[in-house]
Amino acid sequence: MDHPALKTLFLPFENGLLERTGRAVFFGALDYPDLKDFEEISCVQHWAGPAAALRAKGYEVLNDPPEDQTFNLALCLVPKQKEEALGMLARAASVLEKDGVLITAAANDANGSRLEKWLKELGSAPQNLSKHKARVVWASGPFDLQKVQEWINDAAPREIEMDGQSWWTQPGIFGWNKIDAGSKLLIQNLPDNLAGDIADFGCGYGYLSRAIINQNLKSVTAIDADVRALEMCKKNIPQAKTIHADLTAPPDLGMFDTIIMNPPFHTGKERDSDIGLAFIKTAVAHLKPGGDLYMVANAHLPYEKELGSLFKTVQKLEEAEGFKVFKAQK
Repeated sequence: MDHPALKTLFLPFENGLLERTGRAVFFGALDYPDLKDFEEISCVQHWAGPAAALRAKGYEVLNDPPEDQTFNLALCLVPKQKEEALGMLARAASVLEKDGVLITAAANDANGSRLEKWLKELGSAPQNLSKHKARVVWASGPFDLQKVQEWINDAAPREIEMDGQSWWTQPGIFGWNKIDAGSKLLIQNLPDNLAGDIADFGCGYGYLSRAIINQNLKSVTAIDADVRALEMCKKNIPQAKTIHADLTAPPDLGMFDTIIMNPPFHTGKERDSDIGLAFIKTAVAHLKPGGDLYMVANAHLPYEKELGSLFKTVQKLEEAEGFKVFKAQK
């Protein structure tokens, strides 16, 4: 996975400004050669693909750091979403020893310019370096515990009202505080007589799954690469099965009568139809003969050719509001 801030994060160690000794924890962890040089390191990663890559190299990967352990070093690849970013910094500060070091990095155009200000708000005197169109900012504790707890609370799961319903959600999940317009259009085009085993690919907090759960179905399986999304989905639809998997390179998921999906199309700041194409290939591999795929996509993305080559029939059910909805039968 390409990440503009990953190399920059390790500059203070490469330049001899910090040492890799003691216990370290890496939030938003990605595989990187320098990880092997740390005396001891635990990785925190919510996303299935990067987590699998780290485990394949023998690293311990957790959804959250152990509550009964403290660390000398906490590294953070800071995400773009503000509440999620501040929550990561605060969670990292909360598990550090009193004089532990918090090391943070982000691309210049995705919170890199804010990191020094944020660490000052935590009561520290940060240092920084800039390279690879990204910035690394680090500081030693102790940190302002009141501010740490405030940011942790702001990033925590919460129940909010959307579209006349109550939803559990969390900052950092895709579209965490809104109903996605494409998903809403897809729901309007789904039949009311779905049956058998249904899968929701890239389920998020469960909007699509909840819309169909009361139909006469054998099962609904919600699948997402973000474990936090699955945790919210379980709260919103207790009847649904959940699977934590990267749908661009999934394990065996089982076979389904129908798959519904609104695949992501962003890699960082770039629009990328390859993710949706991978979802389509995964869908056809996991549909029973004669099974149906219902999907929504941004109108400009070129999925028709791939659908036509993989499925027996393809129908465009609707094109509206910048989206198009397809039904494809295997």
